[in-house]
Amino acid sequence: MKRVEAVMIPGPTATSSGVFPSARQRPEDPVSAVIRSFQESSTAIALVTAKSSPLASRVVWVNAAFTELTGYASEEILGRPGILLGGARLDLRHLRELEALSGKPADEPWVLVTTKERPDRTRFDVEVTISAVRDPEDEITHYLVAQREIF
Repeated sequence: MKRVEAVMIPGPTATSSGVFPSARQRPEDPVSAVIRSFQESSTAIALVTAKSSPLASRVVWVNAAFTELTGYASEEILGRPGILLGGARLDLRHLRELEALSGKPADEPWVLVTTKERPDRTRFDVEVTISAVRDPEDEITHYLVAQREIF
């Protein structure tokens, strides 16, 4: 019979913030935590390049909730114009709303309610919140597009 030595593991101790971390928990890089949070979010999220026109922007990332809400696989939407998020048909009213929003200060999120279309042609109403993403030089490089279905 193999002999196993017992190892004493100290119990949790409170940190300065009063949180009791697990003995196995390691500090996580904040950027990794943000990426994981977006990936696992129940809100449909897409990252779109910032260009001079909504038609020139491109979708560079979507989460699983996005594909579930819209019915589009990520492969079908990545690289496509940001205006097509959630629907392959270009709604001119939607385009005009986005162009009007582009004149707003980028320090505040843009919110609009619109109707989207899934690949099977079923329509659904969504509230879309568009937030600017800035680089260290304070230039807008991308837009974070969060969508939630409204009933």
